Amino acid sequence: MNITLNGKAHSTQVTTVSELIEENGWKGKPVVIEHNKQALVASAHANTTLSEGDVVEVLVLGAGG
Repeated sequence: MNITLNGKAHSTQVTTVSELIEENGWKGKPVVIEHNKQALVASAHANTTLSEGDVVEVLVLGAGG
């Protein structure tokens, strides 16, 4: 399926936001997810399904100094 991920076209076979996080190497990292203009809490990642044309924004949080 084709979605928009962080403003760019992205082709994927995964079906949930949680799988998308894992596919892109963000599993275990603090992330903020917006799915079709709705913010998602972490507990919703596994139950939020992706569909053709969805728009997902991912912000990976990092600390630095």
